[in-house]
Amino acid sequence: MVVDIVVRGEAEQRYPAERAIVTLAAAVEMAGKQQAYDHAAAVQQSITAQLTELADRGAVLEWSSGQVSVSSHRPWRDDGDPPLAG
Repeated sequence: MVVDIVVRGEAEQRYPAERAIVTLAAAVEMAGKQQAYDHAAAVQQSITAQLTELADRGAVLEWSSGQVSVSSHRPWRDDGDPPLAG
């Protein structure tokens, strides 16, 4: 006696796209404050435009942008000598 066992079936499962929280920071280092600010503002504008486009297509649910700020660090003394070893 021969026994044939036949199994047939089909399955499908869908999974939603994964979402994540991303924190992005961009830093610019240049000799002049205004030059650094202008370049940083241009970088922010480019990133903002890309995020807006992604949001319009539904790829990004929400996003926010902080402000551009400039600070100075002067690792030399007023007389042009390197800082004192401390």
